[in-house]
Amino acid sequence: MAATIGIKLANGEFYPILEEYSQAKKRLVLTTVLDNQRSVQIDLYRSFTETMADAQYIGSLLLEKIKSRPKGEPSIELVITSSEDGVINADGVDLDPSAKGDHQSLNVSLRSLDEQSRSDDIPDFELERGEFASKGSSHGTEKEKRKKKPLFLFFFFFLFIIM
Repeated sequence: MAATIGIKLANGEFYPILEEYSQAKKRLVLTTVLDNQRSVQIDLYRSFTETMADAQYIGSLLLEKIKSRPKGEPSIELVITSSEDGVINADGVDLDPSAKGDHQSLNVSLRSLDEQSRSDDIPDFELERGEFASKGSSHGTEKEKRKKKPLFLFFFFFLFIIM
């Protein structure tokens, strides 16, 4: 069963766009959720149930300097393509040429995400802080470093919703 690639909406729901490992291209016109919003973060996920319950984070596009408009006016174009070899490309841009805002692209291999999830099955552990582990140690496992990035992006998404 193939998973579905989609985005997370401002209300937290999964919005399905296309199937993974299929040769497809979809164009969406997105709107802002706040008046005079100057940036938007578009988070991509894949899900087998087309819900956020099992969604796996793929990546984000952060578009800044978009033209200030009333909420709900179409202004952002999102084009997502999928290839049979599992490569997802996403491009986001403000449709108003006078905005001179960002154009963001994201290119992700779903195969590399599959390999990463297999390596995440290996349990991690931490040493108790004591005489052998210094409090100021900046060393962390690769898994801890990977976890910090999605939390950082989640924080920005949360701020985006609040704004």
